[in-house]
Amino acid sequence: LMGVRLVHITDFDWDSKRTLVQKKISHILGVTNNRVFARNTTVRKTTNADIRSFVNENHIYGHKNCQHCYCMEYEGNIVAIMTFTKNHLERFCTSMSVVGGFSKLFKFALNDLGLDEVVTFADLSWSDINDNVYVKNGFVLEKINNPNYWWVKKGIKLSRQKCQKHKITHLKSYSPEKSETDIMQAEGYHKFYDAGHAKFIWRRKVRT
Repeated sequence: LMGVRLVHITDFDWDSKRTLVQKKISHILGVTNNRVFARNTTVRKTTNADIRSFVNENHIYGHKNCQHCYCMEYEGNIVAIMTFTKNHLERFCTSMSVVGGFSKLFKFALNDLGLDEVVTFADLSWSDINDNVYVKNGFVLEKINNPNYWWVKKGIKLSRQKCQKHKITHLKSYSPEKSETDIMQAEGYHKFYDAGHAKFIWRRKVRT
């Protein structure tokens, strides 16, 4: 429907990261109070250790070790980060509304890494496929991946990759005759699906 924005929030995220979820909703609605302009910030290359706690607090998926890390600071405090592994943009998050923050960080990283192509994925549980920070910065939609599922129990969230049958042989409910679903449900886990992911690619324009 035109003018309708769907956001997919799981009870797991609401219970475990409620403050972050509320902040993301406020950002979508445009009612954030804390705002800075990227022109008033500085950008530098940093380390995983330096930004780990920041990412865990401000990204719905938490920190992921990456090869290249960049941070944006305002008055001595980190307000945004961006990380890369090879040509994959892995994480971007902010602690407040940073107008022009993605663009400034991205340009800094491109100059540092000399990349001609960048790949990233947008979580469709939160992202509008036609109106997001990637589209606004020259990325092109490559494809949409089907929804993925997770296993959850009492604050524990496991990816389907971690719960493949050959990786859960240590569980008490394991049996060669049982399926992954049977085993995980017997262990008290519940399966839930996300809304899928969209793959975006940025390519440097060739000057003619």
